[in-house]
Amino acid sequence: MMAAAALVAGVAPSSVALLGRGREGVIEVSEGQEIALECRVEDAKPVADVAWFKNDQEMHLDSRVDVTEESSKHRRHNMISTVTLRLTPADDGSHYSCRAHHPALNNPMEASVKISVQYPPGPPVVTGYTTGEAIRAGKERSLTCRSRGGNPLGRVVWYRNNENIDSTDRAEGGESVNEYKFIVDSADNGAVFTCEVRNKLTNKPLLASVKLNVQCECFYWLVTHTLSLLSLSSLSLSLSLSLSLSLSLSLSLSLSLSLSLSLSLSLSLSLPPPRHCPALPYSALNISIFLLFLEFKMFLFRGFS
Repeated sequence: MMAAAALVAGVAPSSVALLGRGREGVIEVSEGQEIALECRVEDAKPVADVAWFKNDQEMHLDSRVDVTEESSKHRRHNMISTVTLRLTPADDGSHYSCRAHHPALNNPMEASVKISVQYPPGPPVVTGYTTGEAIRAGKERSLTCRSRGGNPLGRVVWYRNNENIDSTDRAEGGESVNEYKFIVDSADNGAVFTCEVRNKLTNKPLLASVKLNVQCECFYWLVTHTLSLLSLSSLSLSLSLSLSLSLSLSLSLSLSLSLSLSLSLSLSLSLPPPRHCPALPYSALNISIFLLFLEFKMFLFRGFS
C-alpha cells in the first residue's frame, strides 16, 4: 500500500525560482518596458503545474509559454513557464509570483518578485503668485512648486533668472515640494522665477515660470506722502482763509505761512522715506507742494486786500 501511495504521489519538485529577479527580489523597469518573467520548477515527477499571480490574484495571460524538459535526475522533469508583461505606472509596487502545484506537496511552492516601475514626474505647479499681480517690495513672499508622482520622485529646484536659489525639496504625500521664501526687493521687478523638475526618466527638465511685477516701496511711500501733504496743505489753506476774514491781512498771512511751514515740516519728519529711497526727490516734492499752496494763498489774500 505504501509503495502504491508513493507511486501516485511521485516526487515533489526540488526548487521553484523566478529568473531575472533583481536586487533583494525587486525588478526595476521603465514605464512601457516589456519584460519576461521565467518560473523554473525543477526535478519533479510527474511534471508540476504552475499558476501565475499578481498581488494574490491569479492571472491567465495569452503571453504565457510553458516548456517541459528532462531533468538531470533520472525520470524527473523541469517545468519552465514564461509570461511577458508590458508595465505601466499602475503596476509599480505590484508583486508577481508563480506557484507550483504537485501531488507530492501538501502546500504549493512559490517564488515571487516585486516590480518597481520607473516613470517621469508630473509637471510642476507654482502657487503663491498670480501672473500680473503687483506685489510690494520689502514684504515676505513664498513661492511653492509641486510635482506629483514620478518614480523616483522628481527633484524640484528653484531658479531666479537662471541662477539656482533653492534646492531644498521634500517628499509630501506622493509629491515633491519646494517652498521658497524671500523678502521681495525692488530688483525683483521683472525677475523670472523658474521651477525645474526632473528625475532619471526625464529627457529634459519640466519647467514652470512666473515673472514678478514689483512695486517699489519708495513708490508707495511717495503716493502716501504726497496725498498726506496735499490733505494737510488744504487744511492749512482753509484755516488761513477763515483767519483772514477776522484778522488783519498781515496777521493772517503770517499765521498761514507759519501753519503751512510747520505742517509740511512735521509731515516730513513723521513720514521719512524708506532707507533705500533717495531723500532728495522727496524733499524737493515737499518744497514744491508747499510753494504751490503758498502762492495760491497769497493770490487769495491779494484778492481780499
